Amino acid sequence: MIRKKSKALVAMSLIMSALIMVSGCGASKPATPAPAPEAAASKEPIKIGFLGAKTGDVAIYGLNTLKGLNMAIAELNKEGVLGRQVALVEEDNAGQKDQAINITNKLISQDKVVAIIGDPTTGITRVAGSIANSKKTVIMSAG
Repeated sequence: MIRKKSKALVAMSLIMSALIMVSGCGASKPATPAPAPEAAASKEPIKIGFLGAKTGDVAIYGLNTLKGLNMAIAELNKEGVLGRQVALVEEDNAGQKDQAINITNKLISQDKVVAIIGDPTTGITRVAGSIANSKKTVIMSAG
C-alpha cells in the first residue's frame, strides 16, 4: 500500500512539475482578453504524453509508470488544473528507439502535448530528450 502511494506521489510530482514549467514558459507581456470563440478553446484539456513501453522486454517499467500517472491524473482532475482537465496521451514504444523517435515526434507535432513523461531507459530517454529539446517541449524521465 505504501509503495502504491509512493508511486502515485512521484507521478503526481512529475505531472505538477511539468505543468509548472509549462505555465512559466508564457510570454512576459500582459495577457489580453481572448475573443469569445477562443474562450471555448481554453477549456481544452492539458495534454501530457506518455512515452513508455507497454509491451516488450521492459514493459514492466512502462506499465508501472502508467499506473502511477493515471492515479495522479485522476486525483488532479477532481478539481482541475487552471480550470482545465489533464488528459494523458498514451503511446507504446515497446522498448524500441525507432518507435520512440516516431512517437516523440507524433506527441509533440500531432497530439500537441505540453509535456512528455518519458521512458526510464537511458537509450530511449536520450533520443526522445534530444527531439523534445529541439522542439522546446518538456520531457521528464520516469526513472
